[in-house]
Amino acid sequence: MGVLLTDLKLQDGSTTGNGNAADMSGQSEYVTIYAFGTGTISSGSLIIEEAHASTYNGTWSQLSTVSCTAVSTAVQAIHLQGNFKFIRARISNNVSGGGNITVHLVAD
Repeated sequence: MGVLLTDLKLQDGSTTGNGNAADMSGQSEYVTIYAFGTGTISSGSLIIEEAHASTYNGTWSQLSTVSCTAVSTAVQAIHLQGNFKFIRARISNNVSGGGNITVHLVAD
């Protein structure tokens, strides 16, 4: 059993944008990402991505995709295993319908 290294918000009541990049420093073994919505969400896409630097402006490597409509009524948990440098939750298609999403990352 690992020690909790990180508990961060990647998106906080957002409808668009790249969100915050979590610096995992290559020390993570298990990462769980929780995405959940508030209010009515009729469309939108969330992509969990990784890159070597938080300031990287190119296309980040895709780890998982979540439909924002799926998080409007239930939390979605994404379980990842591996060593990562930076992870972010990018809203690739804007959230519409009046709601928003929040994304937490927990890692050991």
